[in-house]
Amino acid sequence: DDITYHWSKREIQNLNSFIFKKNYTISINNSNNSGLDHNYKECFFKKEIKNKIDLKTKIKKNLFNLLNIHSSINFNAKFEFINSDYNQPIDLNFVENEFGENRKDFTIFKSVYILNDMFKSLNSLSLDNKKILEIGPGVGNLMRVIFAIYKNPKLFMIDLEISLLYSIINLIYRFPNANYILPNEINSNKNLDFKNLDFIFLTNKQMNLIPTNIINNVFNTMSFQEMTKADIEKYFNLLRRVLLKKNYFYCLNAVEKEMLVKGQKQFIRFSEYPWSDNDKIIEFSLSDVHKNKTTKPFFRKIITMTKNA
Repeated sequence: DDITYHWSKREIQNLNSFIFKKNYTISINNSNNSGLDHNYKECFFKKEIKNKIDLKTKIKKNLFNLLNIHSSINFNAKFEFINSDYNQPIDLNFVENEFGENRKDFTIFKSVYILNDMFKSLNSLSLDNKKILEIGPGVGNLMRVIFAIYKNPKLFMIDLEISLLYSIINLIYRFPNANYILPNEINSNKNLDFKNLDFIFLTNKQMNLIPTNIINNVFNTMSFQEMTKADIEKYFNLLRRVLLKKNYFYCLNAVEKEMLVKGQKQFIRFSEYPWSDNDKIIEFSLSDVHKNKTTKPFFRKIITMTKNA
């Protein structure tokens, strides 16, 4: 596959985020930041983790606070979540009990925000005993929240090999008694038995191993925007095959993003994803989840996806 330059340059960066030791343990390299692992260590330690900042930055942040400015250098994921319309029913108490107090990691609050958004949009949301797929789980916090809250969900995750490592380490560390299968443990058998598994970790080259008509709900947040048009189409075809007739697909991605593919510029536009006129749109609007974090606009769309004929 022709991955975009955005992902190709991250392969080594992602690998450098971990230190592989001889006794089969893996530690986190805090000095490395690939773009996926902002405050990644907050997934593992509930005590407040204080990052060193220089005096100039500290003065700026204090000044911004006095002026009630919460963007740019003074962005605070916890503050934005608390003051959003999506801070319930999964609330700050859950975040603090699950991850710890004074969390700064945006992916933690984004994950809770997304689930609350679905809950409000659908009037209710139960993921008990549901089969859920996330394309591009990143550090895995959305799936972590789902597994911590709901009863017996079965979670499928597809990502690039080195990116998938973040989800694997996060989820296995948090849920050591869960049953899971890793990509290297999966052979080419297309009749895999997932009945007794909680986590199914798949690389992008293994996505066709997911059985037809099995998935209830799908999430894709901030990864389609960084793929090639051809890869986005492959994933849409996959979803129209593996989803049950009654399904929900939550898609949150940039309105438009310029990607570099084989040295050529390619604009990836949300409106140009291979949607179908027969897809039932439940919600479609600009999203506030990135408010004050970036000026880039993001669409969020919740649909019931039409199956392939």
